[in-house]
Amino acid sequence: MAAFRRMVPGLSANTSASREVLRREISLVASLLRQCSCVVLWFFVFSVACSVEVINGIGTVGKLCGLIAFALGFCAVLSTGHYRRLTLVHVFMAWFVFQEAITCFWSMDPFATVETSITFVQLLGSAWLVWELTDSQQRLKNLLNALVIGTIVPSLYTIANYSTNRQFAWERYSGAGFDVNDLGVLLAISIVWSIHLMSRAAKWTALLYWAQIGVVSFTILLTASRTATIAALVALAYIPFSSGQVIARKAVAYAVVAVALVGVLWISAPASSRIRLLSIVPEVVNGDLSGRTPVWKSGLKQFESHTFVGVGAGAFGKSVQESMKDEFVAHNTFLSVLVEGGIGCLCAFGSLCVLLLRWVLRMPSEQRNLWLFTVAVWMVGASTLTLEHHKITWLVFSLITAQAGILRKYKDCEHHSRVSDLVHHPAFVGARG
Repeated sequence: MAAFRRMVPGLSANTSASREVLRREISLVASLLRQCSCVVLWFFVFSVACSVEVINGIGTVGKLCGLIAFALGFCAVLSTGHYRRLTLVHVFMAWFVFQEAITCFWSMDPFATVETSITFVQLLGSAWLVWELTDSQQRLKNLLNALVIGTIVPSLYTIANYSTNRQFAWERYSGAGFDVNDLGVLLAISIVWSIHLMSRAAKWTALLYWAQIGVVSFTILLTASRTATIAALVALAYIPFSSGQVIARKAVAYAVVAVALVGVLWISAPASSRIRLLSIVPEVVNGDLSGRTPVWKSGLKQFESHTFVGVGAGAFGKSVQESMKDEFVAHNTFLSVLVEGGIGCLCAFGSLCVLLLRWVLRMPSEQRNLWLFTVAVWMVGASTLTLEHHKITWLVFSLITAQAGILRKYKDCEHHSRVSDLVHHPAFVGARG
């Protein structure tokens, strides 16, 4: 073949030119697929705050967007063969999902375990997608904005239900498809992200973020969720720490506005919500946390009987049914993981959380404060809610991983730039000569 090419001088050049054209076309298609995947991923994150059914057999808008974004992103990777190297966090995520999935062989509720395992696999795919596509600070900011904007939908829906007295439970209100507590914690997380974006926005844009904070804070009061209210207070405490460069006067001004906003919203909230929220301290000191402590005790008894293998993913309710006379969720994320998956699952999930927290603590102050408060809000929710299979949990974990990757990328670029400057410095060149 080489001799034939030498006999036909133009063939080699034409072949090289054709390959170059083909390479450019593949690169163009991959870039287009990647851009489209980023757009659909934005709508996926937006839809995390919405729970809207679409077509039977597909599910929610979020699930549909996630599947489309994953398909586009996967095709983009296949077309070029280039992908971002996975991290130890992704290893722990995969380990956790695998541990949950194999419990289907001995689960107390096989149908629930299969359904939960499928959910975990989809969430693992979404974590990979966020990692693969979120490779710059601007893209990370876009995803934060997506959730903040998305929370307006259930908030307005909840306020509309309140105005028409359509109650989720007694004197409690929620958006369509949401549990009041789950919605409240999601909105509290969005407050942290909104404060972060507001501190870096122009004047009029900052007012829009203040409006979002006001709307979602009022919605949290309408849910009358005590867990979400505590989470929201933790989120608002982020204001003085929202920027490493913020001047003290600006921080104080923001804090005063926040206190005034909370006061106005508290007065505007229904009396039933205020009465329920004021029972937080008595419930913690003398109560059973709205029936949670008996559920926890029953779950721990099940753990004693299924220490290593668990009762099966999604089977917590079935496992406590006999002792509680009904099915209940664990109302604690770590207890749910422990009882359903055994010690192995808790080790995987705990290792994942510890590693993420370690990465957060090593970040610069600006990013560290953002993600520390996000994790703190999530921890408040995880203490009384079952969040391990919720999209918001995996989105938070995925964005922290993406943030760490972006910072590492910038650090590497900075290092290479310094080395290049040193190599081309006249003194270094003269020394080599």
